[in-house]
Amino acid sequence: LKSPQHLEQVPVLDRVFPSSIVVFTHRDPVPVALSMIAMITYSARMHRAPVPVEQIALSWIERLEQMLNALVRDRDTIGPDRSIDIRFDDFMADEIGVAERVYDLAGEPFNEPARSAVADYLSGHQRGRLGSVETSCEMFGLREDDLRSRFAPYVERFLRA
Repeated sequence: LKSPQHLEQVPVLDRVFPSSIVVFTHRDPVPVALSMIAMITYSARMHRAPVPVEQIALSWIERLEQMLNALVRDRDTIGPDRSIDIRFDDFMADEIGVAERVYDLAGEPFNEPARSAVADYLSGHQRGRLGSVETSCEMFGLREDDLRSRFAPYVERFLRA
């Protein structure tokens, strides 16, 4: 039996899911932020009138910046034996190959049934199948150069080749 002091030193992830792997996916945060803000402001219409679009946008940009900076700071707490970083563009270029890398890290066989299951899922979930929502920084009172500057540490760490 381990002491309570020892448990405090073990990350929660290790205590709760001791044999888990973690897949970190990375994508250009500017369009992700704009899409997220569009969803949040559209849903705010159900309970607010008028919707304070710029206030919501700034609040979520600050929150996203904090989350991405925390990821940059803490990413290495889960070692390469249990984690993998996957860029969205790499996944889109080779979906099956990326899935195979994840299976390999998990120590799972990427045999024909697994390959077929992944391929079937992907064929039914193609990007853009439900349309798209057009967004822009201007819609939310934001400036792209400001967002790029705020998200630069994350982009430098995870998206630069």
